[in-house]
Amino acid sequence: MTGAWGNAKEVNPMKYTDISTSVCNIGGFVGAAILPTLIGNVFDTHMATLAVDVVYQKAFTLCWISSIIGFLFTLTIKETKCVNIYESLYKTDKAS
Repeated sequence: MTGAWGNAKEVNPMKYTDISTSVCNIGGFVGAAILPTLIGNVFDTHMATLAVDVVYQKAFTLCWISSIIGFLFTLTIKETKCVNIYESLYKTDKAS
């Protein structure tokens, strides 16, 4: 998550860095709200019919899948070498 904050500050205009980092926070809060709900749903659905260890395995498979998805998304982050690269990414015509 801290990598996302740094990247958000470096690929957006300097005057909007506060907004860009707050948008990065949304992912963490939404993930912290949704993942436990999904895991609880697995427990509620399967606890009466399956063995406890199988239910836990199913529940933690969701954690593993979300970790893999997060890792795959980190591969799409652009390396900025700690420099704001907004101007080089989006060439804007300053004359108009």
